[in-house]
Amino acid sequence: MCGKTYKKVFDQSADILWAKVFLETFIVVAYMVFGGKPEEGNLLICTVISWCILYAVLFANKKSWKQNVRIQGHCRKVSLSVFFAGMGLIVAAQFVGGWLAEGLTILKNSLGIRVYEDSGSIPEISFFSVLIMCVVIPVFEEILFRGIIMKKLGGKIGMRGGVFMSAFLFGLCHLNIEQTLTAFMGGLVFGVVGWTYSVYPAILLHIFNNCYAVLSKVEKVNQSFLEVIFAGIAVLGIFISGIIFMRRKVEGVFQEEGESLKWRECFTSKRFVFLLIFLSALTLGNFLFS
Repeated sequence: MCGKTYKKVFDQSADILWAKVFLETFIVVAYMVFGGKPEEGNLLICTVISWCILYAVLFANKKSWKQNVRIQGHCRKVSLSVFFAGMGLIVAAQFVGGWLAEGLTILKNSLGIRVYEDSGSIPEISFFSVLIMCVVIPVFEEILFRGIIMKKLGGKIGMRGGVFMSAFLFGLCHLNIEQTLTAFMGGLVFGVVGWTYSVYPAILLHIFNNCYAVLSKVEKVNQSFLEVIFAGIAVLGIFISGIIFMRRKVEGVFQEEGESLKWRECFTSKRFVFLLIFLSALTLGNFLFS
């Protein structure tokens, strides 16, 4: 009976992510077939359309929203210190991601894999693109990964398992090995905040994360000044995180719901296993050939 319970929640989570992958792929391919140009702004619109269709299907009525989305956590109010701690950990994750990208470039060179020249900088960016990347997408992603998937998994395998698995899937869905670790670490922060308090502060932290990621690539922004400011935020945030952890103020971290996670049960769902293999293969291919 326990195995069937595990299999059901992993099947449901896999089905939602398979639908997300299919819709994004279908809409982008359809757009290209009908003569669309692969410009960033247009591809972002395709992504938003796919998200809207996905949520229109998932939440066809108000009852399905209440049943499937976890909004409120254990604590009613999130303190400013917790929010600053989250910001600091997110910036630290971005720095680690940058170092990882440099390390992977060195690894590619040592293995003789062609490294495509890409400075990663953006000469200019439209307000519309910023709005989608920094506000719209974080809202959609937090509702999916923390509001839905973490709720489904956490209700059966416990808070720690739910936070970890939702963050792992969140990182893997970026299909970019340089971003996977950064997104995974950020997902852990979003998950703990979302579970303990609510999905709303998790959304705000995600918006902050994406704003920093975009600003760090815009050429017109003074990158040296930006790094100093955000390095200070990282140090302050990590310091506050240590204080919070030692005093155990984040009550939800130490509160479990549901059963403890047995990792072998993750593999009872074939759909979930195939999803992991598929996303991992795309991520590896992106690393080797881009």
